[in-house]
Amino acid sequence: MARLIGTDRTTLRRVQRGSQPSGAFIASFCVAFGLGMGEAFEIVHDAAVVEAPVGAAA
Repeated sequence: MARLIGTDRTTLRRVQRGSQPSGAFIASFCVAFGLGMGEAFEIVHDAAVVEAPVGAAA
């Protein structure tokens, strides 16, 4: 499967375990299976970052 996507097995295992995939991984996955990004991955906004006021200390 990793060869089909164009990545190595370590990266594939990391993504399968829940790590955030890189942009290159997402693009390769979508090209390999003919999918759009929205079809392959759920894009989730982090509420803590989205709602934080500009200039606020973390």
